[in-house]
Amino acid sequence: MGNLLRRGSGLRVATLLALIITNPVLGQPTEPMAEPEAATDAVEETVMLPYEKEIHGLHDFFQQWFRGELPNTDESFARFTGVMSDSMVHINPGGTASEHDALVEAIHQGYGGWVGRSKKWEIQIENIQLRQDRGDVLVVTYEEWQFLGQQTRARLSTVVFGKKEGTPNGLEWLHVHEVWMPQE
Repeated sequence: MGNLLRRGSGLRVATLLALIITNPVLGQPTEPMAEPEAATDAVEETVMLPYEKEIHGLHDFFQQWFRGELPNTDESFARFTGVMSDSMVHINPGGTASEHDALVEAIHQGYGGWVGRSKKWEIQIENIQLRQDRGDVLVVTYEEWQFLGQQTRARLSTVVFGKKEGTPNGLEWLHVHEVWMPQE
């Protein structure tokens, strides 16, 4: 496991999982997000570049995984593990860095974490921008808006992608750094 797990225990994984799923709310309630079917239809009608498809596809996986809508199988989870570089590092908005193995374990343990909750949880991706294209490496930024009932929180994410054949969109996630979006 990554350094985070070697140094610690399940407590660090639980803390990481809590940061991923239950970060403090930013800002005030905003207008409700479109129903999932409508949002999905809008995404499918738009012609997207591979990095846009990958960002949307992975966040769709997160929603389905944490809601327990996918089977809890290695095959379903491969949508996540199959696109994460073995040297992947994720830095959350609180500044905690997680290496590949700790991140994989935390996401895996989060399966169904939103089942039975009274509030509906949605993710919406906006403003995807290609910042650098260096052939085999892309740097992309995007906004991740999370809606939990009437609460809204948002992150600005920077991702470094490497090109990799055999993945759904020809890309693997090398590095992600997230920061909180300013409150309005």
